[in-house]
Amino acid sequence: MTKLALLGYGKMGKTLALLAPQRGFEVRLVMDLDVNAKSHGITREKFKDVDVCIDFTTPDAVVENVHRVAALGVNLVVGTTGCRNTRQRFARWWSRRALAWCTLQTFPSA
Repeated sequence: MTKLALLGYGKMGKTLALLAPQRGFEVRLVMDLDVNAKSHGITREKFKDVDVCIDFTTPDAVVENVHRVAALGVNLVVGTTGCRNTRQRFARWWSRRALAWCTLQTFPSA
């Protein structure tokens, strides 16, 4: 079973926490702003059993979250919206590491 860490516990974080077990994932860690202020909650000890981290935080938080998660060697999915300016920088930076990463693209409604 793939073990997840969820960064951000708004609508998407809560939805993922609810649906993940139904899809064969185990949520090992949930961190919101109270627990992860300035990304200081992202530690080796807390992430030791995490396979994949999913970030649904804010554009202000996601940059430091990405750097800290990568430093721990944990694969990452970024679902945070509003950080288009950092996507290419992340792609170049992340490609130099032996980790998987993914960003989600939102499309305007027709």
